[in-house]
Amino acid sequence: MKKLKPPGYILCTLLLFTYCTAGEPEIETFTDRIPQQQDERVISKEIMLEPVVNLTQLGIFSPGRINLIGDYIMWSDFRSGRLLGINPVGGDQLFSIGSRQGSGPGETGRISGFVLYDDRVIAIDRQNMKIIHWDYWTGEFITEFKIEGYHPQHLQFLSDNLFVVQSMRQHGALFYLIDSTGKIVGSVADSTNHIGHPMKTAGHMSSSDDAFYFAGFSEPILRKYSSDGELFFSRATIDNYDTSEQYTETAFEGGGRAFGFADDARYAALYLKHYDGYLIAANSNNGVRGDNFIDIYDGENGDYMASWLTDRQVTGFAIIDDVLYTKGLIDDDIYLLGASVEGYFP
Repeated sequence: MKKLKPPGYILCTLLLFTYCTAGEPEIETFTDRIPQQQDERVISKEIMLEPVVNLTQLGIFSPGRINLIGDYIMWSDFRSGRLLGINPVGGDQLFSIGSRQGSGPGETGRISGFVLYDDRVIAIDRQNMKIIHWDYWTGEFITEFKIEGYHPQHLQFLSDNLFVVQSMRQHGALFYLIDSTGKIVGSVADSTNHIGHPMKTAGHMSSSDDAFYFAGFSEPILRKYSSDGELFFSRATIDNYDTSEQYTETAFEGGGRAFGFADDARYAALYLKHYDGYLIAANSNNGVRGDNFIDIYDGENGDYMASWLTDRQVTGFAIIDDVLYTKGLIDDDIYLLGASVEGYFP
């Protein structure tokens, strides 16, 4: 018996482990994306963030990138050059890793990513171009390695002694697979050579046991790669918009160029996290929209599922036991804020 195809669809196989339906674009370049099936958000829950700990009183004055390291929510502190964190369940005891800003052994310039691996906190210092190891239990410096061949922006753990970084160089691969010493062991097929404007590749990363994910900061794009770099999907976010007039480029006499964003540019993801099979993206309100959203996508195929409406803009977060934590200002102090999201997932 002849097997009938579903009406209205053309079944096809594309390269890079993606799919298409009638009228959908092929994924040939980094900015190509398959639209979502719907155009508007579905608000499933409203989140009210409540103060948990006063971070300013603990000495965390300039918290930057956030990550969950063991039992601790940690930030790269721009002022001190250290990694500072607390256990939100165990109280307000400050945990510190690193010594001070500088270029010497164990000293940091600007940390652009950090993870926990084999009882070590491993961090990327993009200013000093090195990867640093500290002891997780004591916070003491262990060793460091010079980075060569890429300019790292993020760091995500994949599997045993395998990590992925995004490179901000204008030439070469966009993502590199590295070991714990920073040595390149592989690269993702996407090349920056054909992208054109480097700001198109700005974004945020997350990972699971067998994959890593990318959400664009200015391009409304959501991507999933296998741990060996094969593309599973490239989807538009729920805020899909034209980016052709989004970027600026200035050439200087004598050579050199500066890249930036147009005054009326729109922005997409401010943060991305894989959690319990979901991709969770904190969304930019672009300075004019009154509402603040956290968008939920299916981690398997990138399908938009629902959104949470928050009472403030969230620029980074960690989730522990279905409690979402972030930072925020209350009066003049920086606080760790929290809200339960138990039962909030689609």
